[in-house]
Amino acid sequence: MKIGPRKQTGGLSRLGLLLLIFSFTGLTGCQAVRFLVHLMVPVGKGEWVPAESEVLTPGKKVLILVYADQSIQYLNQQLARFDTAAAVAAELDSKLELDVVDPATVEHFQAANFNWADQPLSRIAQRYRADYILYIELLKFTTSAEQSGELVRGQLEATSSLYSADDVSTQLWQGKVKVVYPDTPLVADMGVSERIRYETLKLFAERLVKHFYGHYEPL
Repeated sequence: MKIGPRKQTGGLSRLGLLLLIFSFTGLTGCQAVRFLVHLMVPVGKGEWVPAESEVLTPGKKVLILVYADQSIQYLNQQLARFDTAAAVAAELDSKLELDVVDPATVEHFQAANFNWADQPLSRIAQRYRADYILYIELLKFTTSAEQSGELVRGQLEATSSLYSADDVSTQLWQGKVKVVYPDTPLVADMGVSERIRYETLKLFAERLVKHFYGHYEPL
């Protein structure tokens, strides 16, 4: 049986069309990859939200500095800074493949230097040879439901700023993240507070890190 030449469709393939788009728009490297992912995701996945800052690319070294006043530290068994930094570090590593300075090392530095917040950010970044600094100021962090000692609900609120270690005079990004978990307070029971604390930190880290990469949000 003789097989003849395959019939030409007369149109561009999907890949060819994408390459043509890239050539006209000038998209290259990470930008092209992000755009390709955006186009390939099936319709109906939600609203596409672009990154608010794209400087945190794979391999960059990031220093997370968390500031919490003494009342917040006391309410969290002196772990507010460390737990917040650890949650955000895990999310940054997972979603952006960054080289994050070990939060335990940073917490040791903060605990040993009571006035660390008075030091220039550039000097602290140089100490760890970081490319960027993610500064988080905790405004609220509790698992106690308001006006009740028998109910628990996680509440974490913070302002965050991103700086380049080379120029800390300019904010590359600034925002505020507030999370509440769960929506309805739960009765305090064995293990409930610990689980709510974990989920609250995880939710906060997810909301914060989403500002640095394009993603779909449910409609």
